[in-house]
Amino acid sequence: MFTSSQIQLLSAEHVYVPVQNAMVVQEPVFDTTRPSNAFLAFLARDLCVGVYNSHDSDLVHKYQDGSIQIIFPDGSQVTELPMHMKIEQIFLILLSLRDSLGLCNSELLQSMLYMRRMLSMGMALINAYSLPRFLVGSVILSTKMNADVLRSNAFIAQTLGVNIQRLNRWESSTLTGLNWEMNIAEEEFLNLQEALHNVIFY
Repeated sequence: MFTSSQIQLLSAEHVYVPVQNAMVVQEPVFDTTRPSNAFLAFLARDLCVGVYNSHDSDLVHKYQDGSIQIIFPDGSQVTELPMHMKIEQIFLILLSLRDSLGLCNSELLQSMLYMRRMLSMGMALINAYSLPRFLVGSVILSTKMNADVLRSNAFIAQTLGVNIQRLNRWESSTLTGLNWEMNIAEEEFLNLQEALHNVIFY
């Protein structure tokens, strides 16, 4: 759908603030620019490549059509889409969230940091099955931390075509996966921002 040359990320602005010893430090400024379709497509692919390539081979069976069967610790199983179809699904979720919530670059970046934090803390199992749920939960939390005007969970559930009880569980699971640590350090924000810039073609 999108090629690498189409992927663009509008960089967040920076402000340089003098400090007492006359050194100059860099601080992020909240970027209210809407993420482009190409950037959403890039994130969808990046997220899916990560989860599809990180499975424990003993817990995942891959089929010839590209679909995978995930076996959970309790023995339950679920069959998931081939990666190219999951990428499209995640892209459409991001597109819907951006358009319905007025999602901006900084809010999206913060939700990606939440996903990264859950992985590093090891308190949530993020795989092809849980990825959409934790992604939606992360975006909801990011907007609640930043937006001046909040959309209700009922509105978001209707937008995504899921019931409100399920959406509330996604948000609750994300909070648990984050151990309720929702504040983002300046260095953490800038590091991810720089990493994204290093892989984006202008």
